[in-house]
Amino acid sequence: MTNHRYTVTNMDQVKESVTVYWRLGLAASFIASVLTYGIHRLHAFAPELGLASIPISTALIYIVLAEWTSSHLWRWYWSRTLLGITTPKLSGDWVATVEKTQGKKKSADLGEFVIEQKWRTMSIALTTANATSRSTSSALIVGGGHVRLEYQYHAGRINRPGNKFVPHQGAAFMDFPTDGCDKATNLTLSYFTEHGETGIITLIRKVKPNHLVNRTS
Repeated sequence: MTNHRYTVTNMDQVKESVTVYWRLGLAASFIASVLTYGIHRLHAFAPELGLASIPISTALIYIVLAEWTSSHLWRWYWSRTLLGITTPKLSGDWVATVEKTQGKKKSADLGEFVIEQKWRTMSIALTTANATSRSTSSALIVGGGHVRLEYQYHAGRINRPGNKFVPHQGAAFMDFPTDGCDKATNLTLSYFTEHGETGIITLIRKVKPNHLVNRTS
């Protein structure tokens, strides 16, 4: 899925970013110093290797750390604590039951709902037998004992015989508990579309095999 940037309100997102980046800068400088010292010490024992001429770039280490933070470090408890990250984690896969209403017409679908989130970008998708929707923008609103996810999306038709699904744009919102929002198992999402359809989506988190849970926790 293609990720897009998201905003976080009721939280000082700018202050968090500044804190994280200066701490990464200190870490990059420390790592570069340690590597430089180690290379010079190794060169003293094995000068034939020519290791003393290898440059250690603090900037390169910083770039690697920043990318690693965006993709992985921001998720782990110990690294979130060290870096000062408080952005809520929402990633997950859910089985979705869609109940929709348009005028007097009601119908239901089954599908899969997925949130892929990095530190500053995310993507939200719902796939059913007839359509796939992708988020185009999103925001997290922190407060009141929950984290509200609001997003806009575009839904497209899956090409198959007899599919009368109408492509459209819409908006959706759902609430996560503030504590352990990345482990919430049962959620409810509400949405509405540009052509007057409204709906409720019941989400049940998919259970990962134990070996995968241990690997990603």
